[in-house]
Amino acid sequence: MDLYELTLSAEEAVTTYRHPDIRDWIEAIDPVLAAAGEPGIGRDSVDSVNVSDGVLTITTSYSVMNCPDSSTCSLPVTILQAADPIQAAKRYKLEEAVVRAKSDLGDAQRLVASRAANLEKLEAELACVRETESANA
Repeated sequence: MDLYELTLSAEEAVTTYRHPDIRDWIEAIDPVLAAAGEPGIGRDSVDSVNVSDGVLTITTSYSVMNCPDSSTCSLPVTILQAADPIQAAKRYKLEEAVVRAKSDLGDAQRLVASRAANLEKLEAELACVRETESANA
């Protein structure tokens, strides 16, 4: 059974049973989640596994010192269907990082252009003030 089929079985088990036996799926999916930069499941309780619209969404919960918390992560289903899901997850993580870096760079470039225009405006105002002062002197 490949990772995609295991995931569909886990989705059904989590939906059907109160305490599903999905340890094999967790052991298979955790390295893929790690490769994608997502939090692993480990010993957390799996609240939901949802495969829809080409996306796997996993919601887990845990409690530390009686403080409950939860975590949700998503992966494209194509990663699960790949011949090497770990390699596909690494590629996905890097592609997402490149998209974020390009967006950050665009934001930074717009900020630099805005600040340069503001500096130019301030220098022009300062030049006018200096010119007025020297004319009055």
